[in-house]
Amino acid sequence: MNVFPEQPSLIKLDACLGSRDAAAITILLEALHLPYTLSLFTPHPFPPVHHAYFTDILPDGSRVDLNDVLEIASYLIDRYEQERRLVSYKPGTEEDFEVWRWVRLWSEEPLPAAPADQADVVRRMLHRYLLLEQRLQNQRSGGYLVGKKCTMADILYFPAIAAAESLGLDLEMFPELTAWFNRLWGLGAVRRGMEAVRLAIS
Repeated sequence: MNVFPEQPSLIKLDACLGSRDAAAITILLEALHLPYTLSLFTPHPFPPVHHAYFTDILPDGSRVDLNDVLEIASYLIDRYEQERRLVSYKPGTEEDFEVWRWVRLWSEEPLPAAPADQADVVRRMLHRYLLLEQRLQNQRSGGYLVGKKCTMADILYFPAIAAAESLGLDLEMFPELTAWFNRLWGLGAVRRGMEAVRLAIS
């Protein structure tokens, strides 16, 4: 079954330079092999701005406008990953439930882009690293957060984990997480997505 429209849509992303949310979106777009145009802007501390503005102009001329990373991810998967072969599992399966459980955990404890209390962010990141390390220890046969392929769960967590050194954290203290990080960084879609928004790897 062909999951793509007969005529390609036009996907545009206006993203904050170095945004972790924008990186997750560009990684997902790359993983789904979707063409897109990207415009980067420099963040301004006040007033606050969204990190990414997503537009999909469909073949019939209608358009979808979103600016929430989870809404964008859900839209892309539902529209362009109907066979659930690349970065998702079939709805209703145990794997699909697990993916979205990890996505919810990620969304319930967001990390601010410019934290006022760096020590608090470090504590929260350490908690997140420990949680992921424990999960990956129980996923030795798969190597990813859920199953044997990179999913939206992995994609959402990766940009924040990549910031380890900038927070003064040593990722090598977490061997399973380090192996997971290197595994994802070896994927072309992840590398291209991170480089697209100019998010440096520590």
